[in-house]
Amino acid sequence: MSVISVSNAIRSHFKPSASCNADVARRKRALVVLALWILAIGCSLNYRGTAPNQKTMSTPNINAVLRAHENELMAIPRVVGVYVGLMDDGQTPCLKVMVSEKTKELAQKIPKSLESYPVVIEETGVIGPLSENKRKCKCQC
Repeated sequence: MSVISVSNAIRSHFKPSASCNADVARRKRALVVLALWILAIGCSLNYRGTAPNQKTMSTPNINAVLRAHENELMAIPRVVGVYVGLMDDGQTPCLKVMVSEKTKELAQKIPKSLESYPVVIEETGVIGPLSENKRKCKCQC
């Protein structure tokens, strides 16, 4: 037996089978899919690790914004209250301004947003204490 025939015999003995090649190809595809998935998750987070549409630490607390602007909003005629609420989407925080009567003049006096939070005007009518005979409970609260 010559050296060449021995070399060919060794190569054919250690040559990977077709099923082994298919398994390697499946593993490579799985690794590529995993790498793309990790890349997609990483790209959807900003450098602080929060999703892009979430408010970060640089945004002031909405309750602090309400406290800071409550007096100036309540000083506007026909404003009867202010509170923290949600936009119609049920997720976005906003400041709500309750007014006795919503007019164009009043809407121009109330800011559209305060410190990056939207301001929503709600017409509630006049708000005042209940009279004694309209109270539901008979306690002295």
